[in-house]
Parts: sequence; C-alpha cells; structure tokens
Amino acid sequence: MTEVHTPPSSPTQTVSRLSRSATRWTITSDFKATVGSGESLPIDEWIHSPSTEVIKSGEHRVVYRIQLETGEYFLKHFRVPDLRTFGQNVIRPSRAQLEWRAAQLVRETGIPTIECVAMGERRVSGFVFDNYLLTKAIPEVIPLDEFLRELLLESHSPSHAKLRQRITQQTGDILGRLHQNGLYHPDLHPGNILVSRDDLSAFPANTDTLRMWLIDLHSMQHRKNHSPQMACRDLALWHNFFARNCTKADRTRFYRVYTQRYPDHQLTPTAIASRCSLELARADSHGDRKWHRANSRQVIADGWRLYCRGLARLGRDWLKSFRAQPSSVSASTSETESPELISWPMTPSEPRPKHSAAHAWRMGHALLRRSLPTIEPWAVVEPASRKCKSYLLLAPHSSHRPLPDVLSSTHHWDMIDKLATLLGRELNRLHECGFHYAEWDGSNVLFDESTFALAWSHLHRLRQQRRPLAMRQRRERLQEILNEFANRPRFQQHVARSYTRHWSPSDRQRFLSEFLEQTTEQETSVDCPPTSLRAA
Repeated sequence: MTEVHTPPSSPTQTVSRLSRSATRWTITSDFKATVGSGESLPIDEWIHSPSTEVIKSGEHRVVYRIQLETGEYFLKHFRVPDLRTFGQNVIRPSRAQLEWRAAQLVRETGIPTIECVAMGERRVSGFVFDNYLLTKAIPEVIPLDEFLRELLLESHSPSHAKLRQRITQQTGDILGRLHQNGLYHPDLHPGNILVSRDDLSAFPANTDTLRMWLIDLHSMQHRKNHSPQMACRDLALWHNFFARNCTKADRTRFYRVYTQRYPDHQLTPTAIASRCSLELARADSHGDRKWHRANSRQVIADGWRLYCRGLARLGRDWLKSFRAQPSSVSASTSETESPELISWPMTPSEPRPKHSAAHAWRMGHALLRRSLPTIEPWAVVEPASRKCKSYLLLAPHSSHRPLPDVLSSTHHWDMIDKLATLLGRELNRLHECGFHYAEWDGSNVLFDESTFALAWSHLHRLRQQRRPLAMRQRRERLQEILNEFANRPRFQQHVARSYTRHWSPSDRQRFLSEFLEQTTEQETSVDCPPTSLRAA
C-alpha cells in the first residue's frame, strides 16, 4: 500500500472549492503500477467520461461504473450534504475507509467480497468531506434477490429445486461464518450478495460450484465478543426478504447450516425462526405506518379536503397536473401500453363506496411491501366528499386477464392444474399476511399467461388485519372461494390441496375430507373430471 497526497482537482461539490483542501489517497501497489501514475487519480476526468454510467444516485452516495483500459471498476462517491454527516466523519472514520477496512476483514474469513484498489478522502482544514472508494468490478454476476424474483421462482423443475437448496445452504454458511468471526452487517439483504451467472447456467452439470460475493460493506460492524442480539438483528433483516420468496423447507435448511457454522449463539433454529418472524411482523407494521407520510417512494400533494398521493419517480409536477385533471392526464411510460384509470362511483346514480381509491392505494402498496403480487398503483385522488369521484391510476397490465376468462379459454388439464396450484399457494400467502377479500369473485385475480404470473385485483375489496387469519376464518374464506368454482371440481381440488399444504396433518385431513364429501355430491364436469384427493 502507498499513500499519496495530491492537489485538489476540479470538484463537483461546493465544499471542495474551498482553499487549503487536499485529497489523500491510499492505493494498492498493483493498481498503482497498472494505472501508471503514482501521484493522483483523475477522478473528475473518469466521472465526466462518456463511457461512465451512474448506477445509483442519492443525497449521500453516488455509484459510478467506470470503464478503463485495464478493465471495469466501480467508484463510490460518499458525499457530505449536511452537518450530521460531517459530524459522523469527525467522530469516526469516513464511510470509504470503513468499507476499505471491512473488505479486508471479510476477506480474512474466506468469504469472497469486493477487491478495493484505491481509497481517497478530500480534506478541508483537516476535516474529511467527500470520500471515494474504487473497486474492481466482478464480471458476469447478478444480485441474489433479482435472481430469486425473476428466474428461480418461475420454474419448478428438479434442477431449480436443487439450485434453490444450494443457495440457501451457501448463504447460511456465509452468514454463519460472518457472525462466527464477530462481523455483523446491519444492511443485510439478498441484494448485497452477488451470484455468478456462469455458475448458475452451468449448475445442472456441476452442482459443486456456486460462487457468491458479499458487497456493500460500509455499515459492517466488528465485535471482539460474540453478540447474539446483533446476529438476530442481521438475520431478521435477511428474513424479511427470505421468508416471502422461499419455502419453509428452504428456511429450515438455511437455519440448520447457519447454526452449524455459528453455534456460539446458543439458539436453536426454531428459536431463531421465531425471533425472525416477530421482527418481520414489526417491519411490516413499521412500513404501513411510514407509508402514511412522504418518503423516498411516495409524494404527497394533498389539497383542501383532498387526498392525493403518487409515486416519487413520476414527480411532484406530474402529480399536481393529475390532481387537477385525473381523467385527461397520460402517465404512460411506453408507446404501446397505457395505464388503467379506475374511478368511483362507476355510474353517476350510485354513491361512491366508503372503501375506494385511497383504500385501494394503501392496500396495493401494502401487498407490494410484503412481496405479494398485484398491479402497482401509480397515483390516487380522492375528495373528502363522497358525492365527488375518486380516481386510482394503475400501472399498464394489458397482458393480464381475469381468471374466469383464462379458465374459459384454456382446456389443457396441465395448464389448469398449474394455475390452480399457483392460486392456492398465493391465496395462502395472502391470508397468512392478514389480508382477505370482503367480496370475492373470480375477477379479483388477474393472470398473465405469457409469464405465468398472478396478480391480485380489485384492491378496494381487500381488508387487512394485524395477524394472520385464524383457522376458522381460513376455512370460511377458502370455502367461499371454492364455491365460485363449483362447476370445475378438478380446479377446486387442486386449489384446496395447494392452499392447505402447510396446515397441520389433522386440520388438513379434516378440511379436505369435508370438502371431498361436498364435491362428490355435485355434478361432475365434462371438461375437467375430478381427480382423487390425497388428504395426507
């Protein structure tokens, strides 16, 4: 390592234009020899290069992808926009230096992570302001959360099941090894773990190799003594995503490997899972309360006795124009697709329902926070007077069709069985999160045949309670829903079997037996004859 003091370059921040400023660089000897300049790094020249791409941009941090002759790199620019951040740099090392040190500690544990090649701190009168971290890009990788959402959940083949098991085991080993070495990651989520694309594509032929890298280490904390409390905090953050995108068997497999790697916490997998479930419920409750205020995703443009909200990415100016004329504003982001505008009341003669636009807006984003599938609401306008119309704007979803239409046009048993299994599984997740429909019909469910994706519709009919539905409520709701498909006994049976899959054996057998007795008394469908139910 070599430390080089360089004169200030042309800065982008106001504070950098002050006199008596200098940038102190810590550069690895290999990168110094590769760049060919031992005195300075042309950060401003790299940032303004046409080949540079902004990956993330925020008030406190900007991440650039920089293409140099020696390869691809990522540059993190940590800003100092307020007095609080300035004070943090006074009482502790800068974020760039913290991540530099954390990467060294993680690498010593044997866990693959980022390779830092340079770290710079711009000082003004001895105080650290803007600081930079330059790392080598990891080629051909994908964030774990993106892979699980877009690829893994779309397939249910045996090879993908083995891959999912391998991922849960390996991530359990990574987290257990971190905590065993006294390292704790307060920003622990699957987006901060990268997976090799080459290993994923070659997994069916080689099940022993699956490379993963841990990134975003600036918040990493090191403790000499083990801290079960901090370990449970990290696991709870991980569980918030993990619980809703993997099966119960996968979670059990993860906790088993984790406890084998880190036995010092003296907690059983069951106790850890219980704590994580409690933290997950708290996180959901906190997110619901926070959604009533303006945040990074929501813009509030309320008027006199008027409720108006919209997504932050659409902008406040657009939201105000939508508030002025909801029926004439176009919010399409595509030339071929346009959003759907729903208004209440549907006809001038009927009164506006109590639960309409504002309720549907809150329910839609409550589902999305819990990784439950629905069409994303873009904006809402609801006057206080129920004599006035309210409006809800939904994202484009022309490829989705109501479930009854899909069933009417589909005559392949395999497709119908898969659709019933998907509906039962997602319906169980909906009730497990405390949601249910006050009024049920088949149009409450939308289905995209091209992606085999389901989405909950008619959000104004949804109701929410703090706890999962009790067993009595589940029986009543499920029976009500299954009655809508009385003319399709085969479809009914697959929905019931999928929904009750994780019930206790006694509850499942009793419900399926009662349901089987009712369905056998009904008239048999010619197109889809019933199949035998396995109550076990």
